Amino acid sequence: MVDDASITTQVKAKLLEDDITKGIAVSVQTFDGTVTLIGAVESQAQIDSASRIARSVKGVKAVDNRLKIKDK
Repeated sequence: MVDDASITTQVKAKLLEDDITKGIAVSVQTFDGTVTLIGAVESQAQIDSASRIARSVKGVKAVDNRLKIKDK
């Protein structure tokens, strides 16, 4: 079983490696395998990519994506 701290670390690392999500300021929290993403981003593509990346990490049961697009 993968622990929550490992999941959080892996999600953060993958977000930094991805061309679409690198550089975005996102809080990543994990509790019982559910990853919560919180923050403000530039585009819907970043929101979608962050969800996809979080779901790809082993041990993730669900993703609660609370990312919002920044006001211009």
